[in-house]
Order: sequence, then structure tokens, then C-alpha cells
Amino acid sequence: MDSIEIAKEAKRFYVAMQINEMLPLQEYEIYVKEEFNTASWRFYDNKHQIIIGADIFNNIEITTTFSQKLKYIRSFLYHELAHSIWTEKDIKWIASLLKEDGYSFQIFNLFEDARIEENMRKHTKMAFNWSNYEEMNTPQTPISMLFFIIQSEHKYKYLNQIRKNLTLPQAKIFTIVFTYYKKIVSSKSSLEIIPILKQWYLDFPDTIKDKGLEDIHLYTYESFSFVDDTLFENLLEGSTNILISKSAKKTPHNIRVAKANTRGSKSGNTKLLSDTKTDVPFDTKQRDILLKKMQKLFITSGKNISTRIPSKKLHIKNLLTRTDKIYKRKSLPKISKKKITIILDMSGSMCTTIDNMRLLIDVLDRLARKNFIDATLILSASLNSKSIHQVLPMPLAQGTIERLNPDFSGEGLKNTMNKNINLLTRSDYVWIFTDGWINDTLNKRDFHKYNIKTHAMYIGNSSSKKDMLKSFDYVICEESVADLSAVISELIK
Repeated sequence: MDSIEIAKEAKRFYVAMQINEMLPLQEYEIYVKEEFNTASWRFYDNKHQIIIGADIFNNIEITTTFSQKLKYIRSFLYHELAHSIWTEKDIKWIASLLKEDGYSFQIFNLFEDARIEENMRKHTKMAFNWSNYEEMNTPQTPISMLFFIIQSEHKYKYLNQIRKNLTLPQAKIFTIVFTYYKKIVSSKSSLEIIPILKQWYLDFPDTIKDKGLEDIHLYTYESFSFVDDTLFENLLEGSTNILISKSAKKTPHNIRVAKANTRGSKSGNTKLLSDTKTDVPFDTKQRDILLKKMQKLFITSGKNISTRIPSKKLHIKNLLTRTDKIYKRKSLPKISKKKITIILDMSGSMCTTIDNMRLLIDVLDRLARKNFIDATLILSASLNSKSIHQVLPMPLAQGTIERLNPDFSGEGLKNTMNKNINLLTRSDYVWIFTDGWINDTLNKRDFHKYNIKTHAMYIGNSSSKKDMLKSFDYVICEESVADLSAVISELIK
């Protein structure tokens, strides 16, 4: 089969998935690349991009029929479509988390592949059947054992056969690896893979030196192109999206310039972040519960729309017109994105409530990372009677929250707000996270002429609430992060 035939069949499999409404209602681009023997996916510019190599059949170890080759194409496509459904879209963020702790992204990708393939098997009621085409060597190391289990799709006949070929010590290791496999495929998200990966390194400390991964071409190359925009763009160069309609003008893929990383403080701001990181004792269960509750606030229900994405339902009226939106299907719930500016009081008195504020900022940062909100964090303080501030676009750079250590002489809110008046004016909400003790009394009416209404929020004693109302339009004081987030929920509604 040549690249044209591969493109034709890949498009057919994709359309079938869309008609059966088994994919997210998002834009997809699928490319076939010459002289490339694997496949890869990324989420870029609000699109899922998938590349399938025209040389994938070079991996096949047996003589195959045309029908078997079709199934092999489908397995590659379904693997990448599975990433589009279940893998964290901001995969670079995951890679940065791993890099900071010295863990291999390649190993993470192998774990993630096990998870998303198990989800896809349940989703489609189909097996990938890698073992029907690719060589299954007897594994000698923990990581190659895991790869064997993934490739065999934990089928009993393969697992039973391989155990007979292992020594007793190897068989014991294989049992431990299979336990890990079960934990991996039970994980609900890409993030849940990370603690499993960390435990793996403790049980198998030689993993990073393990040579068993070098021969796993499907996973190693995929992991590189996941996080390397230049590599992915090079693969796309000269290729055409096979999903474009025949009537559309077919032009070579234009190489996109990767967006510059703009995280961090804006130029001209004073540095308020601490040089040292503080251990943040998050209650992760509470954090995740709050995250789920709050992200629902920004979602509107779906409705029937006209679309060019294949569906079971035809739009009869559009069939009689020249539009190519001839299908009808229910849209995904939309994100009602709000622009929020958060001003964090960095005065020393905040040390009693900063742990709670870090947790809440972490929740909001994750909402920004998931594109639910457009948020900016401003750190505000005063030093030697001079107001200083630092503007941090969200999502925050890795390790920022751990560096929020308030120890300044005052909060400096008035000057900080005046210096950022344009940003506050464009915001749907202006939230001031404080502790109830304000040295610098504001005249809230000065900001009303810019149509700015402020919400001061803190956790602690409500005795300061009356005085704070002189400075802020609304003052919210609660006893816990959960209670404070509940009030925020009512505010957004």
C-alpha cells in the first residue's frame, strides 16, 4: 500500500468514528508522511494533529494480506485518536513536571500509551492486535516486560507463554510489573500516571539506564514529537491534511512558528517571588474536588449545530444549499470564558493564611491551564514605604506557587491597582486575596469610574469585614477554602 491508499483508509476510519460520535467535537488534521514508520499526535492551535508514517508496514514481521494491513493502519490511527480523547492536551506541562524531578518522559509516554489503549479498547470494543504483526521478544528488563504486556494487550495466552520462558527471579519481577500495568490502565488521567511513575523508579531504580526502551520505536519517537514543536513541524512540512474536502484548495502545510513562551513576570515589574521554594502541603483530594466544582461554573450546555464533521444526522435544509455544513449534531458544552485578575496581598501578616491561598490559586491556575478562564495573578506589597508589584500571567510557570512567601511590610494595593488599571478595566472580575488587615485604605469610588468592582476575599476572622467595605465593593470572609470557593461559585453564577 502506498501513501495515497493509506490516506484513503485512514480518512475512512476517522469518518466512521465521527459518524458514531466517538470523538470529541473538535477540529482534526490527519497527515500521511513519507519515509516515516510510526505515528504521532499533538494538540496545537486548538486542533488535534495526527501524522501516520507511510512506512509503518516496515514494522510488520510477517507476511500480511491487504485486509490485515487495513487493520494495522486502523490500529495506528486509533492509538493516536486515543491520545486526542484521553491525553492531557498541555503535554508540555506534563513534560516539565517530569523534567523537574528528573524522570524520563519516554517512560511516562509508555505508561500513558498503556492507559489510553485500554480506554480505546473499551470505547471501540476492538483490540489493537499489535502481537499479530510485530515481533514479541522475551523481555529481560522491567521496562521491556511492561512493553510486552502492552503489545500483547495482556492476553492470557501470551502472558502464560512468556512466564514459562522466564527464570524464577524474572518471573517475580514480571508479576510486579503486571501489578503496575493494572494500576496504570486504571488511572483516570495523564496526571495520575506521575505518582505511579515515581513509585516505579523507587522499585526499579535502574530504569533510567534501561536499554530496553531504545528498540521501542513507536513509543520513543512519538514521545519526542509530543513535546518538540520543531520536530513535529518538520514532519508536517510538505504534507497535506487528508481531511480537507476535494473542493478545497490543497496547499502544502505551512510551517508554524512556535509561540514564544511568555510565562513569568512582565518587564518592568519588581520581583516578589521568593528565591527558595516552600513545601506546599496541599490536600490534593480537596484540591481536585474544588477543581471539578469550579470548572463546571464556566461550562454552558451544548445545542444542535450545523457542522461539516460527519454525523448520523443530516441537515436537510443545508443539503439544498451550497454550504458544506450538511450534518447536524449536538455541540460539546462550551466554555464561558471569563477574564479574572487576582491580586495577592504579599504582606507579612498573610503568612497565617497563605497555605489556603496557595491551594485556591493552584485550583485557578489549573482552570487557566485547561483554558476555562483567562487569568492574571498580580503580587502586591510595599517595601520601605514604596509600593511594588509583580504581574504573572496564568497558567503560572512550574514552581511559582511554591515561591509565594509573603514577608513584606505592607500590601501596597492602591498603587498596584492604579499601575494596572487597564488590565483591571478589561477584567470580568477583580479579586483581592488578603487576610483582612489593610494598612492602605482605598477609595473604591476611584475605580468605579473605570467600571471596576472589587471583591476582597480572605479566610479568617470576620471582625475586619466592616472596615474593609470602605475599600472594596464586596468582602467575602469564610473559614475554609471550600467555603470560600462555594461563595465564588455563587458569585460567578
